[in-house]
Amino acid sequence: MLKFLSRSHHAKAAAKFDEPLEESPGLIKCSPLVMAHIAKLVALASTPEAMVEPLYELGMKAATSELIPGTPFTIFGEALLETLAETLGDKLTTEAADAWKYAYSACSAAMQEVYLPSQKAAAAAALDEEQAEY
Repeated sequence: MLKFLSRSHHAKAAAKFDEPLEESPGLIKCSPLVMAHIAKLVALASTPEAMVEPLYELGMKAATSELIPGTPFTIFGEALLETLAETLGDKLTTEAADAWKYAYSACSAAMQEVYLPSQKAAAAAALDEEQAEY
């Protein structure tokens, strides 16, 4: 099962959450669903055009669930790659890791295309505010 955030990732998000993310009932509940979606997308990888609609649908679910664009997608991608590296160890080649990074980046971008401009602007403003605090 995907480890959503490692300790290093958790430290980045600690100020935003009262409990460790890996213990979050919401994340634990959706982890099998996320893994099922990743498996479906991997199965469609040989026909990338077939991935567009499912990615837009996932993006709509994310956008309507109040998940902001940007940072959460980046953190999830980092956690996904870290989980692959920890799970596969030496079996994960540099080429395979790069392919996963590229694929996740493309999928993440497609999902975030469906966000409204106002949602993107609010997320950017929140990030600017957060960075100003540090």
